[in-house]
Amino acid sequence: MSISGAIIARSSTRAGELAKAYDRVRIAGLTCEASYNALAN
Repeated sequence: MSISGAIIARSSTRAGELAKAYDRVRIAGLTCEASYNALAN
């Protein structure tokens, strides 16, 4: 594999990791918001 190919592969892997982390944080935020709204109403 060329150096540029390795960089692209690593970048793609990292992008997937960041997307998974974003999904977890978004779900946690939505859960927190729903809990707050249930208590506030």
